[in-house]
Formats: sequence, C-alpha cells, structure tokens
Amino acid sequence: MVFPILHRENLASLIIMPVFDVFPHARYHMTRSSNLDHEKSKRRLKNHDKVLSIVGLIFGGLLLSILLFGDWFDYCEHIEEIKKNEFEGVIEEKIHQKWNHGFLALKIKASGEKDLQVWLNNDNNRGSNGLSKLWLEVEVGDSILKRAGTFEFSYQNKKKVWKSIKTEYDENSCRD
Repeated sequence: MVFPILHRENLASLIIMPVFDVFPHARYHMTRSSNLDHEKSKRRLKNHDKVLSIVGLIFGGLLLSILLFGDWFDYCEHIEEIKKNEFEGVIEEKIHQKWNHGFLALKIKASGEKDLQVWLNNDNNRGSNGLSKLWLEVEVGDSILKRAGTFEFSYQNKKKVWKSIKTEYDENSCRD
C-alpha cells in the first residue's frame, strides 16, 4: 500500500475544500478577503517605504549640513584667540553648564564693545574641584582686565582689591 505524501498545502485543501462544497459562497468570501488583505499589506508597504525615504532624506540632509557647515572646535585657534584678545569690562555672568560637558565661561560687558564670552573649559589652571581657578575666584560685578599677548587676567573684587590670575593652556601641542 502506497501512502500519498501529504504536504501542508495538500492538508489545507483536504480540510478547506469540503467546506467549499457545503458552502459555495465561502470560496468567494475567502478569496475576496485574502485579496483585500494582500492589497492592504501592499499599501502599508508603500506607506512605510515613503516614510523611510523621508526619514532617510532628513537624516542625510542633517548629516551633510553638519559636515559642510559645522563649526569644528580647534584648540590651537582657541588659545591664540584668547592670547590676542584685549579687553576691560565688568563680569555680567558666570556660566556653568553641567549638562553641556561642564561648559565654563564668563560673560563680560566690555567697555565700548559688545558683550563677549571668555570660554574657560580648556583652562588647565584648575582648582581642587576641577573647575578653572579664574572662574572660581571672580564674582559677578567684578571688574576684569586682560592685555593682548598674555593669558593673565586681572580683576578687582568688591573690596576694591586688584588680583591677577594666569590661565594655562598647552601651547606646545600647537607648535608644529
């Protein structure tokens, strides 16, 4: 006796076909619903493709704009700019943004100029807590003075006492 090989498709037809014989309208509904499901899934795939294309274009555009127009930090340019700056003014604000990698700066109202910021993130003259000594010592309202060609800042505190503090930067890493 030879047994026919029963595949999954053959089993399904053995079970479903008798239903079609008893309920002939079931075949119509079965094929119609499967066609509708197929059409729905096609539409969903098209919609997903559109969404993925739009997201990809936005992400690619942002990446390209950052690469082309992004402002990259150059340590050597930064310390040269600090060294050549010369100003005299009053400290308006001490900025410490912990959420922004511990960003430190002084906002200074310079006499005869617009406000300026002195970034102190890379100052190697640090206190015991790791913050710039200049940032730690000055207070809002102190007068501050810096001459070109040096990293030394002079400031006058509320007691009208002038003090100096030198910021430190690794200039050797920029000599190539």
